[in-house]
Amino acid sequence: MSKSLINNIIVKSHELVKANYSMTVNEQRLILAAISQINSMEELLDPNGKFIVTVPQFQEVFCFNDTNKKNAYQYMKVAAEALFDREARIALPDNRELLTRFVQSIIFNPDENQVELRFAIEITPYLASMYHKFTSYRIRHIAHLTSIYAIRIYELLVTWFGRDGTYTQNKIEISELREMLDILDKYQQFGQLKDKVIDPAIKQINENTDFLVSVEFIKHKRSYKWIKFNFNRKPEIFEADQIARAERKKREAHNLEQKIKREEEERELREKREKLAKLEKECLASEQGAAEKEAANQAKKKWAIELWETLDDRQRQQVHDLMNGEVHSGLKSMLDRCFENDDIEGIASRFGSQLFSVLEELYSSEQVEPAVQIPSEKPSDSQQANGKREEALQLFKDGIITKEELEKILK
Repeated sequence: MSKSLINNIIVKSHELVKANYSMTVNEQRLILAAISQINSMEELLDPNGKFIVTVPQFQEVFCFNDTNKKNAYQYMKVAAEALFDREARIALPDNRELLTRFVQSIIFNPDENQVELRFAIEITPYLASMYHKFTSYRIRHIAHLTSIYAIRIYELLVTWFGRDGTYTQNKIEISELREMLDILDKYQQFGQLKDKVIDPAIKQINENTDFLVSVEFIKHKRSYKWIKFNFNRKPEIFEADQIARAERKKREAHNLEQKIKREEEERELREKREKLAKLEKECLASEQGAAEKEAANQAKKKWAIELWETLDDRQRQQVHDLMNGEVHSGLKSMLDRCFENDDIEGIASRFGSQLFSVLEELYSSEQVEPAVQIPSEKPSDSQQANGKREEALQLFKDGIITKEELEKILK
């Protein structure tokens, strides 16, 4: 199902609104339906961009009475073929003028009841460039206009109407309006122009758009030279727009608040995850350090047992005597029993540090010549890292280093 265009916004540069061109109302409707699909916030419209207008879209937006899709498609097809030959003359600085087509290609698709338009390269800057003054209005405001002159005059009024309800301009020379509407050779008599162009257009605008308009014709000498438009937004539409604008601002503020809140929650979650990852890393390092320490203790125990097996009775008594001087008095009876039972496993398990210290002392003084090598006392890399971390944490607690310096060390 094709997307509804009824709430789409048409954006045109002031230069294009005031350009000299002629087309039928169905041609104008078709090109406006395509323009309403453009993202006007883009600095430059993609010259290869293609815009599809379907029969359901055309029928919905412009209240097309013929419900037969084949008939409606034929109207679109005829309008598109004519549009392909339409030209626009756009005033440029320094008294120059641009002559350009509106579209450069059209693809007809009767099976899908749609046409596909691609705008001419020269016209694209006047549809989506941010370097021009632009007019914008919702396509629904001109949906019921059946006069091409009503659509053109409505667009002209929009260019003059400020957001605060004031005019930037409300008067135009009749000759300039004739040129803009491409009727220099039509309705030569002022009465014809008024009856065939101005009055019907103003009537349609008043009945079908968001503006209320009245006109004054101003003479210069003995002939009419200017048309003055007195216009304003209809109160009910102005009020509805004000409410919609307030709701939109409220919604934007809410969305911004939610965005800030979401970003803050994401930041806190990210910090928690980083802290958790850091804690897990530290725990893993601690576990590795504990495992390495346990492995070192086991190596020492094994070394002590193997060394013990090589000692004679005199040397074993010497170890006993030296250990008696290092253990707590309440544990000496336990130590004596272990020696009496020649329980080296018990001695190594219960008095490992004292046993290792004594055996290392005997070993280093060459009083014994064991067949096994003493385990290295050099700490592992992870033990060194843990030692540095603990030292840094203590320095931070003591106020000697800053938090930033601590984080740098921990990394």
